[in-house]
Amino acid sequence: MHNEAFKEWLQYLSLDGDAELAKKLETKAKELSDPGDPGLRLAHITLNYYQEKMKTQYVAARTIATVYIDLGDKDKMFEWLNKAYEEHSTGLYDIAVEPPSESLRADPRFQDLLRRMNLPVDSSSSGAARN
Repeated sequence: MHNEAFKEWLQYLSLDGDAELAKKLETKAKELSDPGDPGLRLAHITLNYYQEKMKTQYVAARTIATVYIDLGDKDKMFEWLNKAYEEHSTGLYDIAVEPPSESLRADPRFQDLLRRMNLPVDSSSSGAARN
């Protein structure tokens, strides 16, 4: 299922206007046969791609935050989530429902972001958003 999900993601990128990135990721994924974390390497390729793209085009802060989630860099992720909040990004609301890990839900910065977005915050120890 992982390969099918990856192909679907590449198709989404292509349809969303990032066919160049999709091609780079597909090519690099085929080259990665050694041990290690190919997902992490692909996330670095994605970050580099968007950093270059930002020099000439708008890239949503939420998009960059997602890459930092994949890289496991919570500080940078929250920096970009806050930028997305400042941009009034409509795509930001999905983090309340589908954050990448439970550890983010318990982070006080996540709780603060939900409060600023006027979304429910769970007062339990997990800090998960309520429905």
